[in-house]
Amino acid sequence: LSSAPGQSRRASRRRSVIAVGGALVVVAVAAIVVIGMRSSTDGLAGKAQSKTSSSPATSSAPATSSAPTSTVPTEAVIGLTVDQATAWATANGYTVRVVEVDGEARMVTQDYNPNRINVVVGNGVVTSAKMG
Repeated sequence: LSSAPGQSRRASRRRSVIAVGGALVVVAVAAIVVIGMRSSTDGLAGKAQSKTSSSPATSSAPATSSAPTSTVPTEAVIGLTVDQATAWATANGYTVRVVEVDGEARMVTQDYNPNRINVVVGNGVVTSAKMG
C-alpha cells in the first residue's frame, strides 16, 4: 500500500513534465516564427534605409581596379575580396559576415543587424551581399 502513493506522485510528475514540455515547444515555435517575420520586415527597412543613406562613401580599400564605385553597401562590396570588403565596410561604419563560401553555407545567427553586410564568397571574391 505504501508504494501506491509514490507511484501516483511519479505519474503526476510525468504528466506535469509532459504538459510543461509541450507548452515550451509551442512557445519556442511561436518565438521562431515571430523572429523570422520580424527579420524579414526589418530586412526590407534596412535595405530602404541603406539606399537613402546620405553619408559620403570613402573607400579605404587598396587602390585597385576593383575599388567600389557605389555608396550602397550591398552593391559596393560585390567583386571585392573579403579583406577589401571588410576594409570598405569598416571605413563606412558597417561590419561584414561571410555566410557562404564556394557554395557551402556557414552557421550564422538569425538576429538582424542593420549595420552588418552578409556576403557570399565564390572563388575568393564577394558574389552577393545582403544587409542584416
